[in-house]
Parts: sequence; structure tokens; C-alpha cells
Amino acid sequence: MSNPMAGMPKESEAFRREMLRHLKDKYGKSKPAVVQEAAEIIAKFREEKAHARKAIARLGSRLPEPDSCPECYYLRGRYSLLRPIPSESDRVDSFRCGVCDFLQTRTRNRLQATPGEKRIRS
Repeated sequence: MSNPMAGMPKESEAFRREMLRHLKDKYGKSKPAVVQEAAEIIAKFREEKAHARKAIARLGSRLPEPDSCPECYYLRGRYSLLRPIPSESDRVDSFRCGVCDFLQTRTRNRLQATPGEKRIRS
């Protein structure tokens, strides 16, 4: 059996070995940091895009219940009800989500009376 490198000049053999070492160092190991970082950014984008597609579908319809938390439902796909909380004004009602802490204020209807209040019709 003959050696294929037997007739190769020493310079060519040194070049071949240097290139082999260089390519193994560059591509034979794990991904370079910049490639790994790019892969993580792409994976994160794909995940965000998948969440956005689901949110877009939910945003195309109304809340399942009037007192559902819009942030939980539309952005996260969760069902959570807003609970009434004390309001600083007698003109608005305040509601808070117990899951995400979303706060919603609603203007009271003019004919709607607060507890203990009587409306006088003119």
C-alpha cells in the first residue's frame, strides 16, 4: 500500500496541516458565541411571533364575559375576572385583576346610584 502524501512537497504538507487545524478549530467545535447569540435571538423572535398570532386571533373577538380582564385574555389567553375595588371618586367604579394587577376604571351611568345614594329625577 502506498502513502498518498509520499510525493507531496513539505510546504504543501505543512499548508494542508495548517488548513486542517484551522478548519477544525473554526468549525469542528461548538458554535461561535455570535452564532449562538443569533440562534437565541431567532428562537426568541419565533416564540414571540407564535404568541402574537394567538393574541391577534383573540383580539379579533370580544371578551368572553364583560368583567373579564382584557390583558389576561387578549395577551395571555387566560380567563380572569376583574374584581371591584374601592374608588376615589363617586363618578367612576374601579376594578382590578387579581392575576396580572390590571386596573380598569369605568364611568358610572348617570342613573346608577352608589350604595345608600338616592337619585332625584328632575
